Amino acid sequence: MPDAFLNYLALLGWAPKSGEILSLDQMAAEFDLTHVGKSGAIFDPVKLHWMGQQYLTEKKYSLDDLTRSLLPYLVEAQYVTREQARTRFDWLKGVVDTVRTSLGCFSDIVKETFYFFSDELSFTYDQTEEMKSQKPLLEAFLADFSAIAEFNGENFLKAVKDVGKRMNVKGKALYHPLRLAITGREDGPELVKIAPLLGKEKVLERLGVWVSDQTK
Repeated sequence: MPDAFLNYLALLGWAPKSGEILSLDQMAAEFDLTHVGKSGAIFDPVKLHWMGQQYLTEKKYSLDDLTRSLLPYLVEAQYVTREQARTRFDWLKGVVDTVRTSLGCFSDIVKETFYFFSDELSFTYDQTEEMKSQKPLLEAFLADFSAIAEFNGENFLKAVKDVGKRMNVKGKALYHPLRLAITGREDGPELVKIAPLLGKEKVLERLGVWVSDQTK
């Protein structure tokens, strides 16, 4: 993002008093040579990525504009066609809004949204063994989700909590197997946001893989 990159470059060797996230006007007004370090500046890609995240997290880009900026990357990755991007724009905005705090640059959208567009989720041996051992829990999720008439975040969360109470499981032990089953990832955005975007059919399908003893 140009603004984030400019902001980062301005801080190489300079330490403003009012913080690190500054507009061009703020930087121009505050700049003082006495606050410029004498030693050589160090370019830190990790810090640059963090600054990109701050610009997205603080919503300096509207969701519509951000989604449009990210579409070329989704099209290039063959996640969607340009026609699909037009007809499913509202859904794509929901996906972008869900993962935006994980993005430090536009190209991050490809790896952060893979599971929304592909069923080719991959698992390590340890993850596969963990999921096999959690079959009763996943069967309970499958049964309760199947009974949801309106598959929205509120009903999804209620079903998860009901399963947890019934099986006396909570916290990471409750959510981690479910996250792995439907996203193939150890971490990420809240499942209450992810599940409605994936849709009931897709969530049930991915849980069914493990309940039926299939492995990947």
